[in-house]
Amino acid sequence: MLVNVLGRDRVVARLRAAASSDLEPPEKALAHAIAVADWLGPERRAAYAHVSGWDRDGELGVEEFVDLVASERRVALEEGIDPMPDELESAARAEQGARQMPLRILEALLLVLAFAAFLATVLVDIIENDGRNTVSDVAILLLSTAVALVLLAAAAGSVARRLRDRRLLAWAVARRGQLARGIPVRRPLQRVTLGPSFVRALGPALMLALGVASAVAGALILLLSLLDPSSMPTEVGALLLALGVVCFGLSVLWFRLNSRWTEETVRRAQSVAWLGEPLRPR
Repeated sequence: MLVNVLGRDRVVARLRAAASSDLEPPEKALAHAIAVADWLGPERRAAYAHVSGWDRDGELGVEEFVDLVASERRVALEEGIDPMPDELESAARAEQGARQMPLRILEALLLVLAFAAFLATVLVDIIENDGRNTVSDVAILLLSTAVALVLLAAAAGSVARRLRDRRLLAWAVARRGQLARGIPVRRPLQRVTLGPSFVRALGPALMLALGVASAVAGALILLLSLLDPSSMPTEVGALLLALGVVCFGLSVLWFRLNSRWTEETVRRAQSVAWLGEPLRPR
């Protein structure tokens, strides 16, 4: 992360609390500036510095960009912002052009198909199972299809969010002082849709459930094989137990990644939050 590159470890705690605490404007401005610098690439940082009148000798570094944005943001937080000509109209046009409707429609369609495949899985299992404790090949295929469709929907939603945010950030970078004022959008940046939310919410839980079930089954098979070596193969029990441990570890890692992702999402969204009058969502 950029925070580690800058060597400002003391800022990490401030960044984590920036969304929910009443920090002083200089501290909040610094937290916002670091988040923006971490979000933008070198070319956009240089473009914004040029638009903002950066006239110092030498190449613009990360720390110089952070100082520039932090000073602008601090003034905006302390003194408020004045209306600028065509700012809201220009932002509305930029937001309209960044909607990514084809990807949004694709995401919704994939989720509908995934739900239909899941319902078909249940119906096929009820019809073909006929009271037996088995799962048919058709049901397994349909369930696998549903999972694949959900993952594709999550990918489409994530790409749409990234493209929308990139377009709106490009609009802000091209305007002097806009990163300090915030981006006046009716739907906030870093907005997560249903597909990615579904995967991030249920993925770790399902992985944890699979790990627990596999570990319990493996331990039970090992116990039975110790009592009666001819009843159960020891290798299967050991394999299931190892699979359960791996799934449990992956679920813990997934939970941690989700936590860090949520923290980064909140931090980025607040770093470019609009400081003017609240806008009504359409």
